[in-house]
Amino acid sequence: EEEEDEEEEDEDPDVDEAQRMYLHATALVAGFSFTLGGDDDEDDDDEEDGGEEEEEEEQGEGVSTQAMVPFWDMLNHVEPAAASVRLNHDETTGMLQMVAVRAVARGHEVFNTYGKLGDAELLRRYGFVMRRNPHGGGAEVGVRELMAAA
Repeated sequence: EEEEDEEEEDEDPDVDEAQRMYLHATALVAGFSFTLGGDDDEDDDDEEDGGEEEEEEEQGEGVSTQAMVPFWDMLNHVEPAAASVRLNHDETTGMLQMVAVRAVARGHEVFNTYGKLGDAELLRRYGFVMRRNPHGGGAEVGVRELMAAA
């Protein structure tokens, strides 16, 4: 029993700092990264059958990549039809472009879209809900879940 107490006292501060840094980096990637490529650009409602997707992945196409995209996460979400910009990821060159899909007047806000998602999915993935969501509103979070997340 005394040996266990001595081991706890001998904790390495460098290990603690490395663990803290790892958890911080993981939280940043989880909170601010985006999936590029794969089927993430396609609407789930438009999928026909899984056969084509499996074949593409075997050939190396349709593979997704997690990426930190500066500026993109600062844009507010709107319904897909109202978005001002979209991301274009060229897998062959690795180039990522933010492309305007409609004119934006000088001084007006630029909007992106996370897709046709209900409030429950928006809350789970991105931490917010919409005031009026045509894809399903009313995400409920209990006090216990809220306090556990705080």
